[in-house]
Amino acid sequence: NGATGSPGAGVSNGSPSAYSLGIASGFAVLTGGAITPGASEFILSGNTGETTLSSPSNLSFGSGHDAGGSTASVAAANSLYNQLIALTASQTIVATDFIDPTAGLGAGRYVPGVYHFSNAITGSADETITLIGDGDYVFNVVGAVTTGANFKMILSHGAHSSRVFFTSGGAFTFGANNVVFGNFLTQFAFADTGAGTSIQGRLLSTLVAGITIGASNTIELPN
Repeated sequence: NGATGSPGAGVSNGSPSAYSLGIASGFAVLTGGAITPGASEFILSGNTGETTLSSPSNLSFGSGHDAGGSTASVAAANSLYNQLIALTASQTIVATDFIDPTAGLGAGRYVPGVYHFSNAITGSADETITLIGDGDYVFNVVGAVTTGANFKMILSHGAHSSRVFFTSGGAFTFGANNVVFGNFLTQFAFADTGAGTSIQGRLLSTLVAGITIGASNTIELPN
C-alpha cells in the first residue's frame, strides 16, 4: 500500500499554486472513512485511498488503491483544509448559491481570490459558474454544499483546475451530470457525487466520514 503517488501529479500548467497537498496530491479520491461506489465509475488518473480495510467493487481504479494505509495522506489533506479555512477572505458573500449576483464579478463569474460564503450552498438545476484567469481560487463555505442537476463549471483565460479549492463545513452533494473542476475538501462526507458526473479534481474527506460516488462518474486528477 502507501499509494501516495507523485507529489507532482496534477500540477497546473500555469503558475504554481500557493497551496499544496503534499503526499496527498497523487490521490483523486481520498477519505479517512470508506469509499462507496455505485456502478461503472472510472478513475482516469490518480490513486484512491481510504483508511478502512476494504476494496470497493464497481470501481475502476487509477494508479492504485490504498486500503488501510492512507492515514498520513489523509492528515496532509486535513492540514491543507485547516490552512484554507483560516484564510482571510477577499470577499465575504451572504448567499445561498454560487450564482448569487453579489458573488465575484456577478452572475456566477469569479476571478482568483478567497471567497467566504457565510451560508450553506444549495444550487438549482442547470447552473453554470465561470472562473476567469490564472491564479488560486478558494471557496470556503461554512455549511454544506449541494449542487443541482447539470451544474457546470467553466475555466477560462488560463484558469486551472489544480488551483481551484472548495472547502465545506458540511457534506458535499453533487447533482446528476455535473461537470466540476478543482480540489474539494471537507471534514464531513461526500454524500453523493451524482450519476453521470465528470470530475477533474480531487475528492478529499479528511476525517472519518466516507465518500459515496454516483453511478457512471469519471474522475481524473486536476491540471
